[in-house]
Amino acid sequence: ACQWLAGGRDHRVMEQPRIARPTKRKNGQKKGTNQRPAATHSNKGGRGEAVNGKASRADLASQARKGERHATPSQPANRGATQGRVAPQASGSAASKRARAGDAGHAIAAGRKRPRGSAGAASKLQERFKAKMESGQFRWLNEQLYTTTSENAVKLFADDPSLYDVYHRGFETQVGKWPENPVEVLVGLLKGLPHEWTVGDFGCGDAKIARFSPQKEIHSFDLCKTNEYVTVANSACVPLDDGVLDVAIFCLSLMGTDFERFLLEARRTLRANGTLFVAEVKSRFAAEEGDAELDDPSEGRLSQGSEERAKRKLAAMTAGIAAFKKTLRKLGFQLKREDLSNTMFVLFEFSKRPLASAGESKLRTEYSRLKTDSILKSCKYKRR
Repeated sequence: ACQWLAGGRDHRVMEQPRIARPTKRKNGQKKGTNQRPAATHSNKGGRGEAVNGKASRADLASQARKGERHATPSQPANRGATQGRVAPQASGSAASKRARAGDAGHAIAAGRKRPRGSAGAASKLQERFKAKMESGQFRWLNEQLYTTTSENAVKLFADDPSLYDVYHRGFETQVGKWPENPVEVLVGLLKGLPHEWTVGDFGCGDAKIARFSPQKEIHSFDLCKTNEYVTVANSACVPLDDGVLDVAIFCLSLMGTDFERFLLEARRTLRANGTLFVAEVKSRFAAEEGDAELDDPSEGRLSQGSEERAKRKLAAMTAGIAAFKKTLRKLGFQLKREDLSNTMFVLFEFSKRPLASAGESKLRTEYSRLKTDSILKSCKYKRR
């Protein structure tokens, strides 16, 4: 009819933007809804029209702009949403991201913790794996240091200084499990000695004796420098003059197949009647022939077994301690006291027995005849 009145011209009827108004409910219409009957026009496909009850693009755009203008801060605009119509959904990936972000925001606002992801579990797994790797490295290094010469040990750490850190971290972990730390026992003994005495710590590690003892002059020697207190040196040849030490200390450091050279060097640097302290793991005295694989030699515990085997090991430890004291006597040291009360280590106190110059020369030329490998056993571990 419009076309006929216009003189047959094909004027497209442009639908004006609709303004949402409250309307009366019809029969059967639910409360809270405002449905409008779908507009139908004969001009199918015309721009701005509603065809077969579906909203046109222009209609949706217009309604979206209205929604943005009327939106409040607490209620964001819903693009394309009008009363009685459903807004087109966003793409799956974008919608899912926004949904996840919204859920996380609501969780934080509500005071709930965000669920822990896989990154935390992976980090803990890496830490356990690293600790296991370092434990294996420590065991390997410990065996190497016990079964090789001091020169080879110097070369080992010179080629890869990081191994020294691995070894001492493992050492601290092992000794930390003991009921009593021998370093702390020795520090307590030094506190009862004159503070003006000079002390030499052979195989000092991180030089705890130098850091916590009251003596003013303490020389700390080890294969790598961990702090300003440590002097890098082989314990078989330290940069000290003859007879300058009042006290020499070996705390779990008589390692290697030539440890008797360490004792001779301590004798050289000690004054006459000077004091020698030696703390050693009990299991190094207790191992029998063919019984090198102990439960945990670094902890000094005897292997658990039958009662007869335990008695045999106790007898072997007693014999080993006696052989060690005999060897020290041959090297010119006199036993003053020994302490077996600790479950993990034995503590000895010797004094340097004065010898004539000829006697000193004889000790240095004949020390190789000592069968030290049968006196202190090498610490070895069960294969895992």
